[in-house]
Amino acid sequence: MRHLGLILVALLQVPAFAWAEDAPRAEQEGPRELPWLRLELSGRIASPLRGRFKTGEDRLADGFLTAKDAHVPNRPALGLNAELDVEVLDWAGVGLVYWGLWQDAPRRSIHYEGLNLNGRRFAGGEPLSARLDAHFAEVSLRYVWVHRPGLRLWFGLGAAWGSLRLALRGAGVRATTRLQALFAPSLCYELAARPLDWLVLYFTSGIAVSPERFPSWASRFRVGLRLRLLPGVELVAGIGLRNLVFGDWRELIRKDVRPGHRWRHARVTNVGLDLGLSFSL
Repeated sequence: MRHLGLILVALLQVPAFAWAEDAPRAEQEGPRELPWLRLELSGRIASPLRGRFKTGEDRLADGFLTAKDAHVPNRPALGLNAELDVEVLDWAGVGLVYWGLWQDAPRRSIHYEGLNLNGRRFAGGEPLSARLDAHFAEVSLRYVWVHRPGLRLWFGLGAAWGSLRLALRGAGVRATTRLQALFAPSLCYELAARPLDWLVLYFTSGIAVSPERFPSWASRFRVGLRLRLLPGVELVAGIGLRNLVFGDWRELIRKDVRPGHRWRHARVTNVGLDLGLSFSL
């Protein structure tokens, strides 16, 4: 019986030893140093900026597509993406996000029916050049639910700003329109998992709405990976979808748009690849 008891004690000790070996590394390494921060800078190559615009006074406003009516060609758009993530407490932090996209289109003949932009008329068949750019910036307070070496998950609440600009020039006529809005509240989150010491898989998403100009909204989704190059330095690669939509609820119900109403409606959807570096301290 004495030997049987010793065997039972030994068997009970095995799971305890295994559990200690598998314990989260955060517990083995001790508390993390705060503040903790991560800065990401990346370039972006994306699908052509495809937009829909309707701006100007009601009698001079025509809705048109930049691809179909302005004949913006199928050329990739270029852009930048930046993110700053700062954790000041074990459970709280602050974040900044910015992305911008630009596309220049060479002179092309427009749709035979012509188009209006912000009160300026471009006759059908005339050649014109175009420039389209989009910008988005967001600041958020973040609740860090989990942060340990193998997993990090946070949820954010904040405010954002978005801008969309289109410039057309041709046949002695120039027209520019810029739509912008403050989006509040904005909701966002990120899940990052580290299956290997040198690899991080992440998914981040966010959406923001503008009560002042409802149903104006902005959204972003991105999934990708980060590869460790050096301590605190990672190569970032991802694929993402971005949307910017500006509008007015009265424009959705045509009978409520009074004569003289100034249309300020536009939207852009874009999918692209990000490639850059991430630095963490």
